[in-house]
Amino acid sequence: MFTRLLALLAFVFCCSISYAEEPMEIPLSEIWADSMPGTINIFELEGAQSEYPLMQEIRAKHGFGTWTAKAGPAFAVAGTGQEALNNAHAVITGKQPPSKSFQQGRDTSIVFFDLASNNYVHLTKVVRDHNTIRVRYEFIPHVEEVLTRHFAIIPTGKLPRGHYKVDIAAEPFGQRFLDAGFKEIPDERKLPRVSSSFEFHVN
Repeated sequence: MFTRLLALLAFVFCCSISYAEEPMEIPLSEIWADSMPGTINIFELEGAQSEYPLMQEIRAKHGFGTWTAKAGPAFAVAGTGQEALNNAHAVITGKQPPSKSFQQGRDTSIVFFDLASNNYVHLTKVVRDHNTIRVRYEFIPHVEEVLTRHFAIIPTGKLPRGHYKVDIAAEPFGQRFLDAGFKEIPDERKLPRVSSSFEFHVN
């Protein structure tokens, strides 16, 4: 009887570990973003204000620049929602440097962005797999001759202690765009305008 109980406990324990290690997707519907389908409108974080001062300053900093400008790495901030937006604004406007270390037990968020370009940049999928967070996006060509820029705050919740890698990469250029006559973006024009991979630590 005792042996059978131990075997049962061992099975439950193993199943629990296996379940805990399953990759976890962060739905687009939980991500705050500027002009990305399926996400929450990030301007709602500033309430009914007509000027949206935080987002307007963020947009200005990640504006047109020069065509040789590079977006640089994405970064993490403490908090979620309004707190994360406040902290992202402080980093982007130069009021504080991006942090590489965060306290265990506190919410964290990933700040993803791109510089203005003649392609839409839309998040497609975000998955946390152990200590790697994979952020995937796609380029969508403009039909009109316009420039657009995008910005997103991705909540990662309360992460366990450890070192984390945020792997940011573009999806293959959609066949639907090739069929419509659009040309794939050359590799040299893909990454510099979009924030790149980075790492951070939870103490």
